[in-house]
Amino acid sequence: MRVFQSRQPLLHIHRVFFCYDTNVRGDKYIVSDRDFSAVHKLAVDIEENAVAAAMENAEKNHISTECYKAYCGNVLCDDSFADKIDAKYDIITANIVADVLIAMGNLFDRYLKNNGILIISGIIEERMDEVVNAVEKCGFTALENNIKEGWAAVKLIHNKI
Repeated sequence: MRVFQSRQPLLHIHRVFFCYDTNVRGDKYIVSDRDFSAVHKLAVDIEENAVAAAMENAEKNHISTECYKAYCGNVLCDDSFADKIDAKYDIITANIVADVLIAMGNLFDRYLKNNGILIISGIIEERMDEVVNAVEKCGFTALENNIKEGWAAVKLIHNKI
């Protein structure tokens, strides 16, 4: 099931950055190359098993390791690890609990290109406004949200100059 339907062709996308928590199984990390052909993808998780599962699933789905990398580390607590992520991305998706999404606001700003898209999920519906307000203070504007069974996902655009 798609959280948001794309209204634009994805041909202009060059880099996608994923970050997740360990409550999501690794096989949900993979995006099909038919959707993002020749796109550089990066996944980050704090759990080594999740990273290993993501790489296994990439291989099973014939996603080239030249275009897909997965790293284990904590971008919030480890500055040297955060500095290894040296690119600006067209899209960032993050499926993490509300408190971590709030803490990552400045990192989303750091890693996302201007006019890039941020999709955040894993948010309890009652905390959606709190998370959106915090992320918007970091240079984002909410475009739409999707709420299902008490969980929210939000699509934002990075518009900080």
